[in-house]
Amino acid sequence: GGAGMVLRADVMHRALAAHYGLAQTAKGENRPIYPGTLLYLSPRGAPLLQKTSKRLAKEAQIGLVCGRFEGLDQRVIDYWGMTEVSLGDFILAGGDVAAMALVESVVRLLPDVLGSVESLEEESFQDDLLEYPLFTRPKEWAEMSVPAVLTSGHHENVRSWRRAEAEAITRTRRPDMWEQYNIALSKKKV
Repeated sequence: GGAGMVLRADVMHRALAAHYGLAQTAKGENRPIYPGTLLYLSPRGAPLLQKTSKRLAKEAQIGLVCGRFEGLDQRVIDYWGMTEVSLGDFILAGGDVAAMALVESVVRLLPDVLGSVESLEEESFQDDLLEYPLFTRPKEWAEMSVPAVLTSGHHENVRSWRRAEAEAITRTRRPDMWEQYNIALSKKKV
């Protein structure tokens, strides 16, 4: 009952069993064979966070199940032991776009995918902060200048400026992250 269509458990189960297989237990029951993490993209799931992507990048295998319409019959989610993951507090027509975002967030963390490992070190969500503002050439553009500290050549001052900017941006744009950052800071001081 209810509005919208739900993907049937028997149909999805047959698709998963054909791809991954089933094994018979000592009691004669069929159980799923899945050698990794099986994720179901769903707005009910835990939010996809950077730390989640980092954990998934270490997995040998990840399977993604994309819902469509109203979603997937709960029984197949339970039977296959799927973990529900969400991109955020909004609804998509299906899980395919969410799956592509998840794949990109994980694959970029794999060795040799990005040109430089340093590209992963200073970015948003590192140390519970959003990233500081970024600048490039030319030094002057549209009557605006690159902050002088960034062209000073004083590396410690550049690091301090970046940290202060990251803190300010996080404090104003993501109070939830700012709170987590302060909790983590207070634990480091103890």
